[in-house]
Amino acid sequence: MAIRLIKSIKIFYKKIINRVFCPTGKIDRFILDFMFFLINFFIQKKYKNFENKPLLIWDIRSNSITFDLVFLLYESKLFFKKHGFQNFDILIYLPKGYTPEIPNQLNYDKFININNLKERIKNIVIPLIYSTNDIQNIYFSDNQKKSLELIKNYQCLFPKIYNPKLYSPHPQNYKKLFKTLKIYKNKKYYFERPLNIINMFPLEKFVDEKYITFTIRDYGYNKERDTSLYDIENFIKFARIYNYKPILIPDKIDKLSFYSDKFPGIDFYPQARMHLMERIYIYKNSIVNFFSPSGPAALSMFMPKTKTIIFNFCMGGIDSNENYYKKEWGVNYGEQPFLPFGGYLLWTKNKKKSNINNFKKAYYEINKYINNSYY
Repeated sequence: MAIRLIKSIKIFYKKIINRVFCPTGKIDRFILDFMFFLINFFIQKKYKNFENKPLLIWDIRSNSITFDLVFLLYESKLFFKKHGFQNFDILIYLPKGYTPEIPNQLNYDKFININNLKERIKNIVIPLIYSTNDIQNIYFSDNQKKSLELIKNYQCLFPKIYNPKLYSPHPQNYKKLFKTLKIYKNKKYYFERPLNIINMFPLEKFVDEKYITFTIRDYGYNKERDTSLYDIENFIKFARIYNYKPILIPDKIDKLSFYSDKFPGIDFYPQARMHLMERIYIYKNSIVNFFSPSGPAALSMFMPKTKTIIFNFCMGGIDSNENYYKKEWGVNYGEQPFLPFGGYLLWTKNKKKSNINNFKKAYYEINKYINNSYY
């Protein structure tokens, strides 16, 4: 009985600490922001050498280790641009001895383990940051003292209030971001380069024919997001209608032979699954990229001069339903917030899958928007 009580107290204490360190509620965030603002104000008065320079802080303890990083980089770009900066620096804080925690989502731990999260840092987070030309200087830190020594040289921070020991709020605000995207769309803006993501191969590969890509999604915690053979068949039909070469990008490499048997004569590009630079290369040079709701879709969406179609959007599940997008993104059913970046959402209801006519409509709407927009 005593052991259970002690364990319960420890769990409760950890929840309180986490709630203060990285608050999720609006009221908690407001109160803690104000409190730590006052603390930082008196601390900064000691320093005379800080400059009005921009710094994004990516703390592994309060950020998702996924392609959501693309949203954060763009939101940071918008934030710093409002303060008069075209580029910004970034601090990647990976505390020594820290083990990333698996997200507390339904069945997530059945598909992702701690080693997978560590690999994502090396294979997604760091390469993506290095490939983004909007970032000027990249700094790494594994201890609080080194982080604070760097931070004290900057006046413009994102998140605005941060302390590596006491307070690391989640910097992203999806509702605010999508509100901005709606304004862009209403004003008919088209951005050829949302983020300056570049291919870092020593030499650009030569592309001798027009092609389109389809990124397979068949491994993950939300099965409603998975692609199907029906989706791939429609993609291939679309490619033939427009005389484009269809290229499939696999998810699980060990399923490659299964898809090869189902779709003989169709090209695959497994390199994109294994190396981020290969993924950037293949998306960058494609006429249009097709995805079900998934992380890599964000990469295509925010790259320069790409066209992106996300089909079966709002199919269902814990984070792919109408209420979720309204609550977390502030986006209503049927809205198209990504058109300023050449992106289109094929919304669906009652688990009805997108079809070839939907694919054609999305492609038409993207081209129409771009042709009738301001650059």
